[in-house]
Amino acid sequence: MSIARSASSLQLARETRERFVRATEGVIVPLAQAIRDRLTQQASEIGSARAMQESRDDFVAFQGQASQWVSLAQAGWRRSAGTPGAAPAASSSGAKLRLELIGDDAMESSILSSRLAQLIHDKASFELSDLRLRIQFLEGTAELDAHDMLRPETLARLLVDQWLAAGLSRALWARVQDTVQQQLVGVVVKAYEDANAFLVSQGVMPEIDLKSFVRRTGSSSSGGGSATGPAGVAASHDPPAWLRPGGVMRVSLPGLGTLNTPVIEEDYQTCPPCQSLP
Repeated sequence: MSIARSASSLQLARETRERFVRATEGVIVPLAQAIRDRLTQQASEIGSARAMQESRDDFVAFQGQASQWVSLAQAGWRRSAGTPGAAPAASSSGAKLRLELIGDDAMESSILSSRLAQLIHDKASFELSDLRLRIQFLEGTAELDAHDMLRPETLARLLVDQWLAAGLSRALWARVQDTVQQQLVGVVVKAYEDANAFLVSQGVMPEIDLKSFVRRTGSSSSGGGSATGPAGVAASHDPPAWLRPGGVMRVSLPGLGTLNTPVIEEDYQTCPPCQSLP
């Protein structure tokens, strides 16, 4: 469900995406050069006749298609800034064709891009979570669109798709993916950090409190409100599972992380039923 937001909030979200795209687009040309250097080095190494031939073939293939890949990737990057949630339109026949083509090749492409996306997730988990919450706040949405360029999955899939569109092989991508990761991940993490810093400078959620995103349910006079006292889920346990000093309440939110809330003496004293416990 989405909530109506002002034009200024939506514009700020768009500007943040544009900044992110500009910051990350600049890595494509150096990335291509790093791949070229890697393949040049491999082509000059001594090995078996088969290995040496494969290295030379890889070098020749990339040399011939690198410029096209760079152009396609840059164009895709720029388009993504203006239409963060847009997926390519497809006719019913096109949708049927895609379903028929889901096989080993499509699965391999998904695996290749997911490896890169997962590494970005691992390295930028906190920055990405904060940015996701700020963008959702600005746009009044519950989640980023599945095709949003701010998602590592979208970014990684764009690179792989344009690689294939340029006529380069999945096998070659697999052989140079460690170089891609080394060149790309740090730039993307820094772009997330800068995007958050920009939004904070604009007064967008300077402090993020995950407590505000936790929905607690329990008995209430309205039948569906928040549980604010001890008559919530703790009372349903046998015996009642009241919080005690020194304990920790953990709440995990998929895609965000885990909120650990320690129970201190002050909270304990405000709960009369808890004080009667041995």
